[in-house]
Amino acid sequence: MKTTYLSTYAAFPTVSLAYLAVNRDQKRQGIGQFLLMHAFERVAEIADKAGLFGVSLQSFSKDSTAFYMSLDFAKYGGTDEQPKLIYPLSLIYKLFEYDE
Repeated sequence: MKTTYLSTYAAFPTVSLAYLAVNRDQKRQGIGQFLLMHAFERVAEIADKAGLFGVSLQSFSKDSTAFYMSLDFAKYGGTDEQPKLIYPLSLIYKLFEYDE
């Protein structure tokens, strides 16, 4: 239901993650997940002061899509090749034991 709700709106309040990358030589060492967790922590801090739904992004490769999907991001639009993904604030709060 949330996916249907989100796909019908042109905009909703999220922090848009524009670019997250790890050097090819250093992939699969947990660096990407560390960077994303750091971004999630900042988002939780922002959400204390502004109403947000979560973190949104558009994936541009099969590898990055697989990475985000393995962390429970959900597709809400875009194409199969370049899906738009979202990670809800409620899951971010659970990661850091914030009260909603």
